[in-house]
Amino acid sequence: MGAGYGWGGYAMSYPELAPAVNNLVIVEPSSTPAAPIMPPEPIRSSIQDLKPAASDGPPVFFVIALKNGSRLSAAAVWVQGNDLRYVDADDQNRRVPLTDVDRTATRQLNQARNLNLRLPPAP
Repeated sequence: MGAGYGWGGYAMSYPELAPAVNNLVIVEPSSTPAAPIMPPEPIRSSIQDLKPAASDGPPVFFVIALKNGSRLSAAAVWVQGNDLRYVDADDQNRRVPLTDVDRTATRQLNQARNLNLRLPPAP
């Protein structure tokens, strides 16, 4: 029983008080979802056999025409990002910005060699 007091024959008592309880609520800020990452463009590949018809003939190469008038020879060609990448006659990996490529001249030069080199359309 708790503490009490009395007078005139009456007694009163107070219940013992329980210790004070402090409720603490922590609200963590919700993390904002990150912007979705766009998936990379699908890879579209084309493989052509560039072996010459006669086994003793010279190797066949793609021609890449540049806007400055120069021409590049390539055994293999692919687009990666904003670059045209290719393997040159010395088996070296090279690259040139797609913006430097004359797409029309490149298509025409390769068609004249019976090669189909397709580049993505200009932006």
